[in-house]
Formats: sequence, structure tokens, C-alpha cells
Amino acid sequence: MKTDHDVAVVGGGLAGLAAARELAASGLEVLLVEARDRLGGRTWTAEHLGRPLEMGAMHVHWLQPCIWAEIIRYGIELVPPREATAATWLAGGEVRHGTPADLWGRMDRVLTPLFADAREVFPYPYSPAARRSAVEALDPVVMTDRIESLDLTAEERGLAYAYCTLQFNGPADEGAYTQMLRWVALAGGQWRLLSEALGGYEFRDGTKQLVECMRADGEFDVRLGAVVDAVAVADDHVELSLGESAPTARAVVVAVPLNALGRISFEPELPGPVAQVARDGQVSRGSKIWVEVEGPVDRRVAFAEDHPIVMAYTDSSGADSSIVVCFGRDGEELTGEDSSAVQTALEVLFPGVQVRSCVTHNWRRDPLTQETWGMLRPGQWTQLRELESMTGPVFLAGSDVADGWAGLMEGAIESGMTAARKARAFLRAE
Repeated sequence: MKTDHDVAVVGGGLAGLAAARELAASGLEVLLVEARDRLGGRTWTAEHLGRPLEMGAMHVHWLQPCIWAEIIRYGIELVPPREATAATWLAGGEVRHGTPADLWGRMDRVLTPLFADAREVFPYPYSPAARRSAVEALDPVVMTDRIESLDLTAEERGLAYAYCTLQFNGPADEGAYTQMLRWVALAGGQWRLLSEALGGYEFRDGTKQLVECMRADGEFDVRLGAVVDAVAVADDHVELSLGESAPTARAVVVAVPLNALGRISFEPELPGPVAQVARDGQVSRGSKIWVEVEGPVDRRVAFAEDHPIVMAYTDSSGADSSIVVCFGRDGEELTGEDSSAVQTALEVLFPGVQVRSCVTHNWRRDPLTQETWGMLRPGQWTQLRELESMTGPVFLAGSDVADGWAGLMEGAIESGMTAARKARAFLRAE
């Protein structure tokens, strides 16, 4: 059968863009289908509070080879990390103030032993299955169970909970220990280097520049505002259900978040364990809130256990107003839509602060994502190994399923390139 396209890509985030660009560069006819009216997915620069703000993904680091190559490829300018000069931490039921060195020193006493096994379990971080049996043995372990196994003070335990809740952007007692070990291993087994990577460089002109460069660099068709309801495999083609239209292709790359994967009907169905992960959903359900406050504020970083805001930091400070970025542990508890609730939570960590206004995007409520960044539950890494059985014509991509920096822009690009390579090999073997 003559198909409309060689490959269809479902999802126009960085994973879908990377896959479409690489496939088109191979001379294939590619259609990228995106349900939103824009490309980028959770990588989204938008105008709010009188300035461009990153509503989703934000930071990159030279430890992340795929996205760093994109930065070099397109000559994108970056802004280096800004160092904090003050710190606050709420742990063990007590609010404490000090220097960042005070805070990092306390964290080091618990996080170094907590993640001591990272390099042993993941000796080759971009090949996480290199010691598959060791990973699978640890995969059922809940993050908080590992914390509780250590001999910690109340303050140390609180800092561990706060740090891990931030990274999961959701409840640490639902997250997999292996998920955090993977990230620490990617940072050479050093949690401080991991923290630097996760809060690293920013795009001077916004992440939208990367999205625009990737789109302009690829000769592929794009359909925006097109919601894919179903992906059906026939004898010699794949058909997408797009309302009244049904484009066909020889292969398809589906690059959507895990929590939203269940919106699409597959025929035949996805491998059972993969479908189960999509039904269960991964952990993240927190919030990222941009807060405009009165006057100048010091360059502060704050962590909190058992508090609506798990982490906050000063993004910029001016004579008239400043911007503080807050990460809430639960997007339903602190939505960012209620400035008074943000004021009450933030003034515990930033004494004397006066909130003017807030802006956020609730990715958990967004039907096209239903999550923030990808962080797996216990056992889900093992379940997702079934992706190896998907040999075509349907391939999955997305930051959630990346081998390396899963959950970040880096992971999205890595997974898109991997899916493109597999789809290209599949078509060549036909």
C-alpha cells in the first residue's frame, strides 16, 4: 500500500522534534502531529509578569551531551547559574537560616551515604541495563524506605525528604530509589554535581529558541491542533485516527508523556507492562510557580520538609520588584492561582516577603501531559524494559522513557534520536 508518509511522529515536544528532524534528514517523508497550537510541549517560553518565563523545562548543563550538542549546533547563548548568598531550611519541624555552605554541608551528611551505591548499580549511566539484575533487585525499593534505613537526626531526615520530594516533584514516598540513583550516577555519583546540573544554565533568549531552531532545521510537515485518538497497525502500514482524517505511514513514533499515553488507543495494544505504567502514571504532580514580590530580596535558596513549598530560590532582584521561583510538592495543594496561599507559604522561607502576583501552568491538570517531569515509581523501570520488545512499526519516545537523563530536555532529545534510529532501521529492513 502507498502510504501518505514514510513516518508519522505523534507529539511535538523536543522528543518528537528530534525524531522528525533526524528522520527527515535521512530523506524520509515525515509528518509531525501535535495536539497543541504550538510546538515544544513542556518546553514552553511564555510572556507573563511583563517578561518571558519558562513555564516548563528551564535548565541545561554540560553534563547533558545531547542537548549540549544542540546548543553548539545552533549557536545558542546561555546564562550561567547564579549563586545564592543566603539559605533557609525547614527540617525536623524547625526553620533555620544560614549560608548556602551551611545548608549544603548538612545535606552532604545525609545525601552522600543515601546515594553511595549510584555508580555501582549504574556503572555506565547511559546504558542503565548494564547491571540489569542489580537494578531490578533494587527497583521495588521506595525512596523514603531507603531514607529511613539510615541513622539520621530529625533535621537530616527532613532535608533528605525535602531534597527528594523536590527531585520527584511529587511524593518521595511514591518514588523509586532507582530513579534517583540513575540521576546521581549520571552526575558521576555526586549529588552536588547533580544539583548543579538540575539548576544549571538557562537559555538567554528562552527555550523557545531551541524549539524554533529544531523546527526550522527539519524538512517535515507539521499539523498543529490535531489530536490523535488511535494508532492502528495494518499489514503494511500504520493509520492514525485524527478525527475526520486518517493519515497513513509506514512507521510511527509516539512521543507523548507517559501519563497521557493512555489517551491514545493502540491496535495491537502496547506491551502489557508498558500499558500498565501508562495506567498507573509516574510520580510527578507538583507545581512550578513564578512569584513577583515587592522590592529587592536577597539571593536566597530554601528547602522545606512537610510544607506546601518544597524549594524556592531568587531568580532576579530589582529595586521595585523581584522574582522568586517556587516548587510546590502538590499542584492541587498550592496551585499558584491563590496569591494569598503562596504568600502564607513563602513568608516562612523568605521572611518579610510581600507577594504581588503569581503565574503557573498546572501540567498535572493539562490533559495532554498529566504530569510535570518524568519520575518513575518503584518497579516501573523494570516494567518499561518491555519497550525492547517493540521492534516496529510503532516506537515510543519521550523524556520519561530515556535511558539517560529521563525527565529532562536532555532525555527528550536522546529518546527522540533513539526512536528515529530504530524507525529508520525498521524501514530499511522492510
